[in-house]
Amino acid sequence: MPHYPTLDSSNSAILGEAPIWVEGTDFDEYKASIEAKAVGKSGKHFLVNKTVFGVVELAIRLGSPDSTLAQVRDELANGIYSERAIQIIDMLVASNFISGGYGEIDGNTQIDAEALVVMALTGNESAQVEVAQRIERLREQEQYQKESSTPERISGEEIFDPSTLVVVHATKYQPSIDKDGNAIIPTTFDATGGKIPRNSIHTTLNHKVQGHMYGSWGNAGYVVISPLTQMMEKNGVPDILNTVDTWWSRNPGEQLNFPNATVVSPGGGKIDGFYEIEGNYVRFKSEGYTFNDLKALEQHISRAERSSYYFGQSIDESLISNFLIYTASELIKSSLDLEMAEEKLREYLWGDDRYSSRPILLERLSSMDANLTLEERLRVVVEQSGVLSAVKKGVSPDREALLNEIVERTRSSIYATLFERINEIAVRETIERLGFEAQSGGMWAWNGDSMEATRKSVNLANALGTRAGAHRNSAEFELTDKLLREISASYTGQYGDPDRKFDWTKYNPDSIKSLIRKIDPKSRRVLYASGLLNARVFYL
Repeated sequence: MPHYPTLDSSNSAILGEAPIWVEGTDFDEYKASIEAKAVGKSGKHFLVNKTVFGVVELAIRLGSPDSTLAQVRDELANGIYSERAIQIIDMLVASNFISGGYGEIDGNTQIDAEALVVMALTGNESAQVEVAQRIERLREQEQYQKESSTPERISGEEIFDPSTLVVVHATKYQPSIDKDGNAIIPTTFDATGGKIPRNSIHTTLNHKVQGHMYGSWGNAGYVVISPLTQMMEKNGVPDILNTVDTWWSRNPGEQLNFPNATVVSPGGGKIDGFYEIEGNYVRFKSEGYTFNDLKALEQHISRAERSSYYFGQSIDESLISNFLIYTASELIKSSLDLEMAEEKLREYLWGDDRYSSRPILLERLSSMDANLTLEERLRVVVEQSGVLSAVKKGVSPDREALLNEIVERTRSSIYATLFERINEIAVRETIERLGFEAQSGGMWAWNGDSMEATRKSVNLANALGTRAGAHRNSAEFELTDKLLREISASYTGQYGDPDRKFDWTKYNPDSIKSLIRKIDPKSRRVLYASGLLNARVFYL
């Protein structure tokens, strides 16, 4: 926290909220020390956090005649961003990034920007004119940015009919549903109290998101489904339209509204079949799996593949790929030669023909006593496969403990596979029940014809006046990525260290300067609201 010589000889007060990345106790101690020094002093100084809350509070303390500021301050203290708060953020954004009334958006923040806005809020007419000119110029720049980023139409007549598209949002958290049946989803920025400056909410079209290099969504059991046309009526057109990643940016405090939403959610173990439907809720079997569930799932996937819906690996193949190597614990890794153990398992489940046929795990499990549980059947497989003969030389593990560990790890892997696949079945069949055509995702997107889907989505984006493309290629993604890297590098100590703290003297937002003019208006507002933009330490 900063220290100035005047703090030792002045009646000083701190305005604004505690910086997001400063420990609460550290800030409280700092504030108490400043207030202690103020006792009996005649001078008067304010030490202000350079955020919208700090600016509003300073304007109030300096006698602003604006009667709306007190309410704005109280709302901001509770994480609420009203329309008036957004207007003030725009004043701050324009004053920071427009260098004069006729300048362009510049990544170099203006050192007097907050002072200019405070003057405007306290009634200085010259400052008000200057801020108004900068906001007008900011709007012109934003419109130019929007027009120049709209994709060109791809030759041909292929274009999606929006009425045939449904958006699908997967999350690990239960969404809230309002009285009108709308699902309300907050941004990561709001959900983390501003710590993660990501203000986009992502969906896919007509399918659930598949795992990729930036995340795995198999355990994201809550899935919200809404028609695209109704989404656009409520939220405007998406910032980027793409079959595998259609997303909307949100202002600080602004959530995404999924109208007429159908929600797929975990339903525990007492589900008859794979899922049950009750109004706009679909609950799928999410625990208590049996061997019969495993057999039924394999049969379902085989039928789906014959009808051209691509699910990826068969259940057999998926289980083998996760049977041992990828579920290995410290006990397994220290006890077994994993390469030899995997070879033993493959020989047992494939035999000599493993390069031209599918494994026979389900066949072997099916041949056992019908009264055996899934765990008991797996135990037999492990024992019969000879995996335990792959013990490392010189190692004498507890054989029973090792066997139990392999069986438990395998059971957990199978449960995760069942959870993911049954959830996907529930989502796919819910999409069909709503009157839309379910599609496949990942590299086999849109039932294998991803090139045609790309042409149609680009042309629809063009017709809607929005962007098309991948989120990872956007300035918004690059901004969040760079900020999170900068935040991570600004910590002292190792990850997991209880004394690890954020060190503002290490933090430097210069890496994002070039992105300020490229990101969308809502992302600029969130960036300012995060406090990460102006939190540069200057040494006096």
